[in-house]
Amino acid sequence: MDRHTTPELRPATRRWPVTNALLFANVAAFVLQLLAHKYFPRFPLKQYFGLSYTGLEEGFLWQLLTFQFLHGGVLHLLLNCWGIYVFGHAVEDTLGRKQMLKLYLFCGMAGGGLHVLGSLLLPSHFGAVSIYGVTHYDSVVGASAGLFGLMAAFATLYPEQDLRVLLLFVYPVTVSARVLVGVCAGVSLVGMLMTHSNVAHGAHLGGMLAGFAYVRFILPTERKP
Repeated sequence: MDRHTTPELRPATRRWPVTNALLFANVAAFVLQLLAHKYFPRFPLKQYFGLSYTGLEEGFLWQLLTFQFLHGGVLHLLLNCWGIYVFGHAVEDTLGRKQMLKLYLFCGMAGGGLHVLGSLLLPSHFGAVSIYGVTHYDSVVGASAGLFGLMAAFATLYPEQDLRVLLLFVYPVTVSARVLVGVCAGVSLVGMLMTHSNVAHGAHLGGMLAGFAYVRFILPTERKP
């Protein structure tokens, strides 16, 4: 996916972009994950730093932040970093460093919160399993909620902006930002109806809703283009 045309953005800051800092943090966290698995294989990394209802119930509130920097594998990391790179710089150029960071983290936490709520209401649809009548809540990890929040924010700021995407990762097509986010929201809704999915569709949808809400209702007026 790349930006097909360039929207009217504010001048980019000369300081190191916060988008780059987020990319670095995600990669660094993944390296630490690999080292932890290698040298401390019994340490329950996901249970402490991934996000789950069980963890929040235990008081591990930091999970709402830390789960956003953990990933389930190299491909998971690369796809999220690619999306953050594409949309993060555009949103940051428009909103500024501080607002972009607040938006990203807010969307991540909101998406994670929706996933946890879903795991309580419909456990089998949000990664939880029931064994002998006891519900076990699996931990969710990944930057996807923040990424989808950036996408929704971009589409809210520039709804008619053309984007070129690879359909099924093969066929290039051009769609507006509004259509792309609408399709992603639809996929997330359908995914939430599926049982035992290994994709956190609730976190994706929550991130998108939070991105839209942030630009519409939270973002200061002077920051809007």
